[in-house]
Amino acid sequence: MYQYAYTIYLFYSDEDPADEEPADEDDDPDWEGDGDLGEGSGETGRPPAKRRADSLGGTSGNRGRGGRARGGRARGGRGGRARSGGTANTSSKSYNDADTKNDLPPFQPNRPPGIHFGRQVLRGSMTTALEFFRLFFTSEMIKSVVAHTNSYAYMKLVAGGYTTYTTWEGAWEQTTDDEINHLIALLIYFGLVRVDTTVEKYWSTKTLYHGLWARKILSRTRYKALMAFLHVVDPADEQPGDKLGKLVQDLFLHATPSSGTCRTNREGFPKSLRNVKVWAKKLERGSMRWERDSNVLAIQWVDNKAVSLLTSIDSANEKEVARRRMKVGDVFERVDVDQPYAFYRYNQYMNAVDRSDQILACHNVYRKCYRWWKTLFYHLIDMAVVNGFLLFQKHRATDPGNPALQRISTYNIVNFREEIIRQICGLEEYDRPPVYEAVQAVPRHDLFCTLHIPKTAESRKHCVVCYGKGKGQKHVTTYCSAPQCNNKHMHVGAGYDCFEVWHSSDYTGKRT
Repeated sequence: MYQYAYTIYLFYSDEDPADEEPADEDDDPDWEGDGDLGEGSGETGRPPAKRRADSLGGTSGNRGRGGRARGGRARGGRGGRARSGGTANTSSKSYNDADTKNDLPPFQPNRPPGIHFGRQVLRGSMTTALEFFRLFFTSEMIKSVVAHTNSYAYMKLVAGGYTTYTTWEGAWEQTTDDEINHLIALLIYFGLVRVDTTVEKYWSTKTLYHGLWARKILSRTRYKALMAFLHVVDPADEQPGDKLGKLVQDLFLHATPSSGTCRTNREGFPKSLRNVKVWAKKLERGSMRWERDSNVLAIQWVDNKAVSLLTSIDSANEKEVARRRMKVGDVFERVDVDQPYAFYRYNQYMNAVDRSDQILACHNVYRKCYRWWKTLFYHLIDMAVVNGFLLFQKHRATDPGNPALQRISTYNIVNFREEIIRQICGLEEYDRPPVYEAVQAVPRHDLFCTLHIPKTAESRKHCVVCYGKGKGQKHVTTYCSAPQCNNKHMHVGAGYDCFEVWHSSDYTGKRT
C-alpha cells in the first residue's frame, strides 16, 4: 500500500482525462486506444453513468467548453483547428528544471491497513446489512443531520422564507432520527427503482405508477419538506458565498496530500498551461511541462494526447519509463517513453478507485440538485453502502457457520441495498404493495349524519316531512333517535318515504 495512507487520488473534473484533449483516431497514426494516462491506468471505456460520480468536489458539475459534449472534431476540420488556442509557450519548464517537492506531513496508522475481525463485536453480534451500513453512516451522523436540519428550518421560517411550508398542508414539523433514517432509505430506494421523469411519480396514483413503495417510507409532502430544509452543518457557522474550489491546496493545508487529473479551463489552473493543443501538436510522446503555485504542482504530459494533472505529492523532476506500442516505419514496435512519476503513481493507485466507481455506478443515490454539497451527501450514502457491503461479504466468508449470516448464493449489492431499506422501514421481504386510499372525512358531532335509527314513541306527533310539504298534520308515533334530528317524528314505511326524504341530501326543508 502507498506509504501515505491518507493520500487521496481523485478526479477534479466531471470528465475523463481524455475529454481534455479529444483524440483524433483518423488523423493520428499512433492512436491505439491506450489508457488515458497510460496502458495500465484502467481509464479506457468508462461508462457515462460513472463519469457523473467522478466529480467529488474539485469543480462544479457543469461541462466545460471543449469537453466530450463538443465531440472529438471541431467543425473547421481536424480537432482543435477551428480555434487557435493561443501561441505555444517555448519557455515551459520540463524534466531538467529544478522543482522543490513538498514536505509531506507525517502519518502513523494505529494499526495495519486492512479489515480486522478480531473484535467480538464484529465476530458475533453483527449479522444484518443495516448494522454494517451503520459502521460508516453512524447514529451520531444522523443526530447531527437532524439537529442542523431543524436549526436551518427554524432560521428560514422565522426569516419569512419557504412560506409554502407554513400552510396547513405540509406544514413543517421538527424532524427526528427515525425520519432522517427513512429519508436515507427512500433515497436508496430511488436508486433501485428509477422513475426518470419527476420525483412525484413515486407517489402517483396513475395505473403505471400506483403501488410503488415510496409512499410506505415517507409521504410526498414530507419528503419535499425534508429535502428543502436538509442541512449537514450548523447554519449559524456557514460562510455566505463559500463556493466549491481550490480543493488540492485546501486538502494539503489539512494534512491530506492529493493527486488527480484536471481540465485546463478550471478556475485557478495556470494560464501558461492552457494552450495545451498548440503546445502538444508537434511534440514527441513523453514530452512534459509544469508549473508550481505554492504547494500545488500542475503537470502536462504528452502520451496519446496531452493530459493535465494536479498534485501536492510529487516533484516534477521525478520520472519513470513507460512502454508504449508505436509505429516505427511500417510496423508497430514497443518503445520506451518518459513518464512523470506523478502520472506513474496516479495510474498505480487509481485502479482501486475505478473499481469503486464501477460499483457505485449502478443503483446509486445520485440525483440532480441545485446545491453542490447535496451531491457529496448522496455520494457519502453510496460509499457507506458499498463499504458496508464489502465488509459484510468479508465477514460472511470468515464465519460461514453462522446461520444469521446465511444469504442466497447470488447475494449482491442490490440485495444488500434492499435489506437496508427493509430493516430501516420495518418492511417484509414479500408483502402487498401499498395503494392510495382516500381517507373519508370524519364528520363533526354537530353535523348531520344519515346513519340514524327510527324508533316508536308512546305519544303521537305530526310528521315533519308531510307538515313541511303543506299536507297538514299527519300524526305518527315513529321518530328518529339521532340527537341531530331532535326526536322529529316522521313516517317510516307503510307507503310513506318520509324517513328517507328527511335524511337525504336533496331535502330542501328545514331540519331545525
